[in-house]
Amino acid sequence: MTVAIEALAGALWECGRHARYLASASRALGQLSPMDAHRLESLTDDEISSVDQFIFRYCCLQDALGQKVFKYLLEATGEPVPAVATFIDRLHVLERMNILDATEWERTRIIRNRLVHEYPDAEKRRQVLQAALDSAPMLIAVLAQVE
Repeated sequence: MTVAIEALAGALWECGRHARYLASASRALGQLSPMDAHRLESLTDDEISSVDQFIFRYCCLQDALGQKVFKYLLEATGEPVPAVATFIDRLHVLERMNILDATEWERTRIIRNRLVHEYPDAEKRRQVLQAALDSAPMLIAVLAQVE
């Protein structure tokens, strides 16, 4: 086994774990629908734990895919990537491999960055959480495509 393949296997295991818990937290949050700003402000401690679990796993999965899996996948497959490739260049290679849609992936990066901030405006928090809930299946699908 090459180093890249071993690293890819470890990263896929990590992502699989995040994806399982992300899916579980997504189902728990689905029980809270429809979610409006008022409802978000009145969550119980258990419901907040579900939101926190969702946010944590969403961010972890998005990070691990982007920082580990994509890198090791490209190394393991020997896909031609420019020597001084930017992350966007790598996304375009992955798009050509039918792993993901680069525009959608960029959107998950923006959502991830917004999730880690606390907004005083409940409606803003709700919108960001809803965007993450809507895009979580895509993260899980990208992982499944790589596996």
